[in-house]
Amino acid sequence: MNERVSGLRLAWLDIRQMWSSNVMRKSVLGLMVLPLLYSFIYLWAFWNPTERVHQLPLAIVNEDNGGVRSGEQTNLGSELTAQLTSDKKTKWMKTTAAKAHQGVENNTYALALFIPASFTEQAYSVGTDAPEYTHLRYEINEGANMLSAKVVRAVADMVEEQLRQQLTG
Repeated sequence: MNERVSGLRLAWLDIRQMWSSNVMRKSVLGLMVLPLLYSFIYLWAFWNPTERVHQLPLAIVNEDNGGVRSGEQTNLGSELTAQLTSDKKTKWMKTTAAKAHQGVENNTYALALFIPASFTEQAYSVGTDAPEYTHLRYEINEGANMLSAKVVRAVADMVEEQLRQQLTG
């Protein structure tokens, strides 16, 4: 027991001597503060990732040629583009296919949505003898940030769900 007390006393003297050095005190405090600071920044960054979706740049490319339904010319691609660009929860920007592709590659856009030329025709083919499935093509910037790629996938799923409800409803 006596050896243990003397060992604690020596440790306490060692700590007091270390703490009396200004350089050592700053080093120890720095080693304690830096991980805490990093933890707080990390938590702040990932606290609510969907809070800033309206700042995430998303590109939309409408190549739809439109189609005729009930004797009227319509363009579902233009309607979808107008709906998405007017939504204040997201930041959709109309662009060309080349600029969208380049933007995804150089981190200008987190996602590029491509509406094909036959989009309206495919959507209206549901009531015909040869129905076709409508295809939207996405390019997602996977390399910039894993979390933003996950959020962008959720946005793409939301667009598909809205479109499905619109076409079936």
